[in-house]
Amino acid sequence: MSPRTPLWMLAAMLMSACADAGAPEVLDPSFKEAQPAPAGLATVSLPLGGEAEFWPYTGTNFTGTGQDPINVVIAGDAAPLAIRAALMGLDGNRTGFGFPGSAPFDCTWEDGVGGSQTGFSTDGGWTGSVIQMQCGEYGPVRFHLRLFDAGDVTLVGVHFEVLIPGTADHQVLSWELAEQLVVADLMRTGLAGAAPQSTPAIHAAPFRDIPSVIYNLLPVELKGVTGGPLGEASDAVPIQTDGSATIVTLASAAPIVPGTWEYDTPVEFGQVVPKPFCSPGPAAYLQLSGTVQLHQRVKILPNGNMIGGFTASGQLGLVPLDFSSGSPVVSGEPYGATVAEEQIVSIKEQGATLKHTQLQAEEPMIGPFRGRFETRLAVGPEARNDYVASVVCGS
Repeated sequence: MSPRTPLWMLAAMLMSACADAGAPEVLDPSFKEAQPAPAGLATVSLPLGGEAEFWPYTGTNFTGTGQDPINVVIAGDAAPLAIRAALMGLDGNRTGFGFPGSAPFDCTWEDGVGGSQTGFSTDGGWTGSVIQMQCGEYGPVRFHLRLFDAGDVTLVGVHFEVLIPGTADHQVLSWELAEQLVVADLMRTGLAGAAPQSTPAIHAAPFRDIPSVIYNLLPVELKGVTGGPLGEASDAVPIQTDGSATIVTLASAAPIVPGTWEYDTPVEFGQVVPKPFCSPGPAAYLQLSGTVQLHQRVKILPNGNMIGGFTASGQLGLVPLDFSSGSPVVSGEPYGATVAEEQIVSIKEQGATLKHTQLQAEEPMIGPFRGRFETRLAVGPEARNDYVASVVCGS
């Protein structure tokens, strides 16, 4: 990329490359019954005997399209709430496992905010990311972990990621580094009953890419953890993984302590993005501004059950832009948008439940190329497998 590339064009290219994180996938499924297993299940032998069969990816619905790899499998005494308690009981000193004693490797675990994802196992069926955790703040960088109850094991999808400035979206930088940190932390709990064991290759390697327009904005320290070049990259940089997961067997469980944990953070928007829906064409972009407030609350009840949820809400200012001429020309009057998202999660005797709704609505909808996007996901014993995504455009 030329060093004289205008900043507005760089921003547009960056967000175009990241459009999968924020742009809606316009589908029209409406699943009312339990969904079939996805293709490509993996079977792994467990250190203490037996096998686990599961989908080696996470998804954002039930269509079998992989989003993240499953890179840690926790066997033995592997209840997700006990794993959460064990990780939250650790300090940030990982120097004994070869990690530097400085940021971001000195972080501690807490409940984390992130998009809802699905997982699948033969024993547990479809399940949702009821427990999410982060080591580090929402931005600029963090380790982000999701736990999926899969019967006799807990499946873990974890990655190291960076917040894309001016947005609420993250870019994954490494699967391997995050896997190594989580395995080290599980060993640090003192609960492990055997040495970690690698599975055979179960997912694609490498998996997904870092767009070059994002990669070239990273400081050299972050480039160093990706396995990519320390200088400029002309092409997308593959996100490295060896294709295997690590099995950690726990011989005992951390006590689950009742209490309430809350997490709040504002996300400031100030970025140019391709118009994600109801677009007049590929040259249509929006300048976003405003604040979206994120709030999470997790409550562990005295009986060991969990209830909780997450909300995101805010009003954004939108300025339509047209880049077809090679310069940012205002092609319409400024207007607004409502952003609203809610996750409701629980873990009870009958299992884990996740319900997720999301709305992005341009206001007013009257007028050409105005509209709204909404999606819904529900999974678990109290909610039949359900996924709906729709876009409605005004006149």
